Amino acid sequence: MKKAILFMLVSAVSMLSANVISVSALEQTRVEKSQLKQFAGKTAVVTTNIQLSQPYTLTYSDGAAYTDVLQPLVSGYSLKKGDIVIVMEESGSSYRVTIPATGDAEIISGFLEKRYVSYDKTLILNANQCGFKNVVGYNSTTNAASRISGNSVIYDRSNGRLLVTLPGGDPTQYWINAKDASFNYDRTVTDISLTAYNELMDNNNTPLTTVELKVTMNKLQYTVNGSPAMFDVAPYLDTKANRSMIPMRFIAEAFGAKVVWDDATKTQIITLNGKTFKLTQNAALPDGMGTPVLVKDRFFVPLRYVSQELGARVDWDNATQTNTIIYEK
Repeated sequence: MKKAILFMLVSAVSMLSANVISVSALEQTRVEKSQLKQFAGKTAVVTTNIQLSQPYTLTYSDGAAYTDVLQPLVSGYSLKKGDIVIVMEESGSSYRVTIPATGDAEIISGFLEKRYVSYDKTLILNANQCGFKNVVGYNSTTNAASRISGNSVIYDRSNGRLLVTLPGGDPTQYWINAKDASFNYDRTVTDISLTAYNELMDNNNTPLTTVELKVTMNKLQYTVNGSPAMFDVAPYLDTKANRSMIPMRFIAEAFGAKVVWDDATKTQIITLNGKTFKLTQNAALPDGMGTPVLVKDRFFVPLRYVSQELGARVDWDNATQTNTIIYEK
């Protein structure tokens, strides 16, 4: 009975929220009350189109035991620029957030990189959704007025008005005065604690660990998840090829990789998560991605190629000459 109820709840999420791609085949995991925590959630807005990382639902059984069930979602959950999120807590370079429900959709939680989340009130006031309570709404077809309440996606904006719908699946749309809408989703959120989340997801072999490196060209100091560290030879920008060159061992080992140097062949061998690849001094990389070189007895490699091989992503800030490298284990 509990599984049937959970299936119906999650199915409702998929139908009512086009953001959900599909439900995970992973087994649902029972959550004990001792594993739940209350968070002082704060309203924020997403600043770009992005996938919610490691999304999940925390659904409730209406059986005699009344238990919570953690259900991972597969293939991600899409967020659009301007979507509201409720930030629960920090997790390394990310926030753990929950998505406030609109209509009858179930609440979904997950992780977003901090750089894609803003508390800017101007952005929040132009968000894609809002709440309203006992306000006058005008039927968009008949213009009939009635008192309405709920949370809704904003379908249109015109002359200081917002076009919204009501909970319950009714497709009827209403115009409300934008001044009557609320964009404040600050609230106490009950969710699974991060420690319990990692423990339970580890049972499914999907622990959460994020490593963020910030590496500035020609600077010895860099950071790992905000903590300072030092190169013994500074990374540099190959201006001819417009590529960032970095000491390979420092980066790979920060991600948990094993690095071995074969002096006979001048080759560095990197192994991470069962994958092994080799880089040889002065041997060109595939697709014109550059060439590893030796600088002051340190093996330097093109950052973007190596990051891709390790499964990390890289963002370049030209103003500060800084690479942000993010790897999720």
